[in-house]
Amino acid sequence: MGARPTADRTRERVAFFGKVEKQLIAFAEHTFRLSKTDKKGVTKRAHLLQVAKTLGRKPPALIGPPFPERADYLWQMFLDLHTGRSYSSNGPNPLSWSDIKAWADLLEVGLKDWEVRVIKALDSAWLRVHEEDEDDG
Repeated sequence: MGARPTADRTRERVAFFGKVEKQLIAFAEHTFRLSKTDKKGVTKRAHLLQVAKTLGRKPPALIGPPFPERADYLWQMFLDLHTGRSYSSNGPNPLSWSDIKAWADLLEVGLKDWEVRVIKALDSAWLRVHEEDEDDG
């Protein structure tokens, strides 16, 4: 048999990266929740690690989705952009398209359209978790 048609390879790549994106978002949401702080400034992760130390076992809430290694560069890009996030009197602003473009231009990073969509999806997940009440998640 000859090479597979381009459309088949494209569908396979889209399906593969769609799966990696879902894994990354699940990992990110869990990580964001563990990073939330209580009124004393202690993260949920620190609290759960103390519980683990006391009980001698890891609480289930500390165990999250695995990190998709193939998406490490996307995670690192999001974290870099996140450190430059702007805030208003209403709280954190979403990363704008122009924020992402300016960052990419400044660092001479060529982003594909789907990579930008993943960064925006990570940002939406962060904003969603940021807005959750402690009782919600």
